Amino acid sequence: MRIHRLLPLAVLALGGLSLGSGCPTIPKIQDRVVELAVGGTTTLDFVADGSTNTWSGNATYDLADLDINSLLGDSGIDLQHVKSITLSGVSYRVSVPDQTAGRTITSGTVLASRSGGGGPVTLLTGFHGPADVETPFTTASVQPDGVTMINQLLADILAAAKTGTPVANSTITYDYNGESTPNGVPTHFTWQLKLDLSIVGTVKVKVLDGD
Repeated sequence: MRIHRLLPLAVLALGGLSLGSGCPTIPKIQDRVVELAVGGTTTLDFVADGSTNTWSGNATYDLADLDINSLLGDSGIDLQHVKSITLSGVSYRVSVPDQTAGRTITSGTVLASRSGGGGPVTLLTGFHGPADVETPFTTASVQPDGVTMINQLLADILAAAKTGTPVANSTITYDYNGESTPNGVPTHFTWQLKLDLSIVGTVKVKVLDGD
């Protein structure tokens, strides 16, 4: 599992200099708490093996390996001031192509189940495209139940990071399946699932205030 940090996305509030109707006010430098959103990604690798016209497999990853401090980087957000970590998007791509020319996959579905958290829920549907070439990331059609489950785990990971305690049931098993052509030829290729994360926290900034 590879984790990448992105640049801060937005500062949601800033102060400015204002002029009154009479004499101009003397600006003051004041501290103000603002919200800042930063993005990060986690990339998961899967090897698809199958036979005849099926494409299926599973893999387990521990999201407790998520390094929140690394994702925060130099954004200025302290871990204790992080308000939320949520899933903002999912995409997929073929990273190591199948050696069979013309290999394609259709009707792909990915289920996800959290350890100790009951049965699997659908994370994405509509996985399709060529598998005999390396492809760019394609935005996936995510399903609400899967997003809810991952967001709950991310909230648990954040709470545990703030207290320095272990995360319970932090692994997710991904089960994937679909149709694969041509028929009668074994399938073997590597594909990746990318989870895009949004981290929202607060920082203190200095602004000019003319009031």
